[in-house]
Amino acid sequence: MIDYSSQKAYKSVDYQNIGFIDIKGLDNFFKRLFVKNIHLEDNAAIIRRLDLDSDCRLSPEEFMKGVKS
Repeated sequence: MIDYSSQKAYKSVDYQNIGFIDIKGLDNFFKRLFVKNIHLEDNAAIIRRLDLDSDCRLSPEEFMKGVKS
């Protein structure tokens, strides 16, 4: 997308502006988009892959670093 930014992507997942993304927040994001066949285990794997400080949640910096093109 021409107007893509990692900050906008983060805000679309953390739409309640709580300051981090956890497994439940990621699950809610996929449900809002009507994505099927994504399970909590899949969300946990995404979090583990991008979580640099192993606190089981993604800070804005971790998320943006992980989705950077």
